[in-house]
Amino acid sequence: MVTFTDDAIFFGLKFCEDLQAYGALIAEKHKKKFGGEAPRIASVDLTQAHQEDLLPKEENYERWLRGFQATPENRRRWWQKVKKVA
Repeated sequence: MVTFTDDAIFFGLKFCEDLQAYGALIAEKHKKKFGGEAPRIASVDLTQAHQEDLLPKEENYERWLRGFQATPENRRRWWQKVKKVA
């Protein structure tokens, strides 16, 4: 039962990290496209939980994490950036 609880906490944290990173990416795109301020992205501060050793160790999930590779960013070429005139 303990491992199931640790798994739920760990994968929930990873999901939260991914959502925060994606939100930051979308906020940056929003700024570039529309200018001004983008909507704020909620963040979570888990430093106290880490200090009190309440969270599962990432070392316990190294094999699982190795399966996920960052995908390279798609860079658009100059001709793809040119807007078509209707």
